Amino acid sequence: MSTTPDARFVPPPRAGERGMLEARLDCHRATLALKCQGFDDARLRHAPVPPWAVTLLGPVQHPAGVERAWLQRVFAGRDLPLVYEAAAPVTPPGA
Repeated sequence: MSTTPDARFVPPPRAGERGMLEARLDCHRATLALKCQGFDDARLRHAPVPPWAVTLLGPVQHPAGVERAWLQRVFAGRDLPLVYEAAAPVTPPGA
């Protein structure tokens, strides 16, 4: 499997369904970890552009919730609670 200059694995161009899913998830997880590298918990929760509540933690929580919902609740049929509560809607400035 090939890698990017920052050592993330590149998903194969062809694979079985499970292999492709696992490779893509691994690539996306590694990308998120790379983007958040060096930030402490407080910085990940800081909204850099007030009044928006968007933080770097959102792009980490969203895929975690999506993976749990699809892989555990839908495909595996498990009755599990959602990982994160739905956040209040974000209203853009001037709206």
